[in-house]
Amino acid sequence: MDDTVHYALLTSVATEQEVKREEAYQEERINDLQAELSEMAEDYLAQVKQFLYILYGSCVRFYSTVLDPDILEIMKEDLIEVLTSKLFDNSPFSRLVLSLCRETTREQELALQKRLRVLYNLKPKDIGISPYLTLDESSNILQVYKDLHYENVLDGDSGASASHQVEELPMVRTFVEG
Repeated sequence: MDDTVHYALLTSVATEQEVKREEAYQEERINDLQAELSEMAEDYLAQVKQFLYILYGSCVRFYSTVLDPDILEIMKEDLIEVLTSKLFDNSPFSRLVLSLCRETTREQELALQKRLRVLYNLKPKDIGISPYLTLDESSNILQVYKDLHYENVLDGDSGASASHQVEELPMVRTFVEG
């Protein structure tokens, strides 16, 4: 075998190994950076939580001078809700906090997406739900409604005139069928 061909083969094998090593290093580096980012996100979220505790404590101290402690305890959930809604109400800060939360739950979100792809094409009947409880093409609910309505019309208990026909139910038919 010619030396140049032999050298080219050795070089290509070495290059492939180097490429694989570089890819493995890059993947490891990405995983490390994701772990570091997740840890930082958890730290920032803990700081936001601490800030909310301080804000809530300040409100309680303010109101404690004019309200009974029992009333403050009753108001606790409402106070927390008002404070967080004011802080996070459609602001850039709320989008940042949401991004941080998503980063800390990335693995769970990926698992959820995978599970949703599996469940996406399931029909209610596939998991044992009675056709009486569905509003798709397998549903029997429209026929049950028509039968009951017809019985009520015959008994004079429909609240409508006796000339009202069961077939004249376009809103129900449209909702259930299409």
